[in-house]
Amino acid sequence: VYNLALMPNGSVLVSEPYAGQISLVPEGGGAPRLYQSGLHQPRGMAVAQDGTLYVAETGADRILRIDQDGSRHVILDGVEDPIGVALGSDSSLYVTARGWPRTGLWPVRAGVVLRVDLASSIVTMLTQDLVRPEGIVAVSQGGEDVIWVVAERQRRVGEARGDALFKISAQGGAIPVSGPRLWRPAGLGRDALGNMWLTARRQLPDPDLIAEDDTDAWARGAILRVTPEGVWYRFAHNLDEPAGVAFEGDGDLLVAEPDRGRVLRFRAPAAPRVDEPSPSGLSITLTGSAEAGSLVVARGPAGMASAPAGNEGRFQLTLGLVAQQVNSIEVFAVGLSGNGLVSAPTIVNVAPSSPLVL
Repeated sequence: VYNLALMPNGSVLVSEPYAGQISLVPEGGGAPRLYQSGLHQPRGMAVAQDGTLYVAETGADRILRIDQDGSRHVILDGVEDPIGVALGSDSSLYVTARGWPRTGLWPVRAGVVLRVDLASSIVTMLTQDLVRPEGIVAVSQGGEDVIWVVAERQRRVGEARGDALFKISAQGGAIPVSGPRLWRPAGLGRDALGNMWLTARRQLPDPDLIAEDDTDAWARGAILRVTPEGVWYRFAHNLDEPAGVAFEGDGDLLVAEPDRGRVLRFRAPAAPRVDEPSPSGLSITLTGSAEAGSLVVARGPAGMASAPAGNEGRFQLTLGLVAQQVNSIEVFAVGLSGNGLVSAPTIVNVAPSSPLVL
């Protein structure tokens, strides 16, 4: 196994490069079944809302579109060792690869990020300044896509650090997110609160960047979390060369271990229970229960607020409201006192005269 992707119905797709196939695991688990076969080292996958599947065929140097009826169409050919794919807005597909166009030479320290316009088939080079780019996520912000990519480092002469997470705008150019030095970063995913989760074969801790007590010289098989503010946290280690990641609807994190041929599941907290809300003017106090030791985060039109769930799992927080409208508020539980996985949200719809919990 290598990479993972979530289908609209909650099923999980698992790419198996050396078997040349993709398997499907039903929602909630169960025995996998063959979904697609006869592929040439399939790795990265992206699924559209209608179930259309895009696959990076590393062994064939191309990107495939597989429709729901099983028909296959070549979207991009002649791209050197494509690895990651991500769907953006406005019919855009983003691709990480070793090089483009294909030269037939092994580009040991090359790496590119491409944008493919699925409507016109026009290919745009966003950057060719990364070494071994793999996992990729596209996020729509302000009407345009912002691309996040993991790679070993940038190709800079004299660069001291091995930054692994990069932000790429629709106009191109890679901006590193300062972080620890990682060897062979691979998977990348984004949770419901905008935190990035990545995997790497090894990580050298840096006490100035990693909020943890573990001082091992090297962390083997690491999963790391990066907040939107750029704060890093090592969530787990001692995995066997982890690769692709995916988030299920309930917030659980799935991680592929290629050498062991398995997929690991890390459980997110259950969604919080929220008591009957009591709005007062342009604010509301939310109380309820969540996993003990978690951090409860509320997000609404007027902003965000958070509070810890105590030893008994009770929480209380106050959040601002926007006047003259129904405020839809998402309430999450975040494990490990705010450093862990994010639950599915509990939705609270609040109107000044008729609060309602869904």
